Amino acid sequence: MTRQEVRVTAGTGFQEILTLLTEFDITAVPVVDTDDHPIGTSAHRHIGEQDAWAGPPYTALR
Repeated sequence: MTRQEVRVTAGTGFQEILTLLTEFDITAVPVVDTDDHPIGTSAHRHIGEQDAWAGPPYTALR
């Protein structure tokens, strides 16, 4: 059995992220840049903040 990798880019919208989280039964997904390097994570909690927060739908790695 092969595991499918799940990741999104900084331009991925909230609805698509929520769909992936639900489809794969996960609580967070890594966010990668155009070179496939990790730049943050997006989680269920970001979806709830969508209306109140104008920033990107992920937490940046520090």
